[in-house]
Amino acid sequence: MKNKLTNNIDNFPCDLKLVIFWVILTDAFVLLPFLNETFLRIIFAWTAILFLPGYMLIAFLFPEKDDLDVIERVALSFGLSAAIVPVLGLILNFTPFGIRLLPIVIILSLFIILFSILTYLRLKKIPRQKRFNENFSLYNIYVKNVKFPKKGLDKALFVILILSVAFCIFTLIFVVSVPKAGEKFTEFYILNENGTAGNYSTNLSVGEKGFVNINVVSYEHEKVEYRLLIEWDNETLHEEEIFLDHNEPWSRNFTFTADAQGTKKLKFLLYKGNEIYRDLHLEVKVN
Repeated sequence: MKNKLTNNIDNFPCDLKLVIFWVILTDAFVLLPFLNETFLRIIFAWTAILFLPGYMLIAFLFPEKDDLDVIERVALSFGLSAAIVPVLGLILNFTPFGIRLLPIVIILSLFIILFSILTYLRLKKIPRQKRFNENFSLYNIYVKNVKFPKKGLDKALFVILILSVAFCIFTLIFVVSVPKAGEKFTEFYILNENGTAGNYSTNLSVGEKGFVNINVVSYEHEKVEYRLLIEWDNETLHEEEIFLDHNEPWSRNFTFTADAQGTKKLKFLLYKGNEIYRDLHLEVKVN
């Protein structure tokens, strides 16, 4: 039994082993802390998205070396991957999980590993010398399979493929070396005493206290100095300086007292520099 299991592992094609190993590394570099902060995350993720899904589908559909040559396999792998990944995303969109990082990683990994296993089961029924991945190695791929096309159209397609691969590599290097800063903005909102938006303290009696929870979250990609100004019917109730780093939240509970009858306006003004950057207001009816 042990010998049979060992033979099955040994007979498992090297390229399929490499694909599964690459998927495991991709999951680790995308999901695990510290690893997902390195540039290798982009390399593994791009490969798993742009090449591996199409490669495994092609390997399953065309398991024999005479079905397609290496150039066609590579070109179709990129093209099919561009079609498969959006379809998987569309499927996720109609599930309770939604299009989020973890579900995307899981469904993409399962797709690649599933077709790796299905491809192996098909290859077992094909003589070794007829398999597309016979004696898989870079040297054998180049010597046995890669030949510069002789026909004009084939030459043009070959050149386009090489340029496309070069463009993808160049784009990957550019993204890794020159990361683009995300959109700069600041969240500014208020909540009620239950921690939800709406049902604020807007109907009060004279002398009754109202409550709001004020929240600021900075996504400015730098340390920012804010100034919070709270006005009650054009009179300043509170003023405070706030210093936040990127992605840093700030929260404060604030109570106010209804001092006179009428409709009053409670303003929350968030300054960035000398200008009003965000503003909120509540109309409070005092009986």
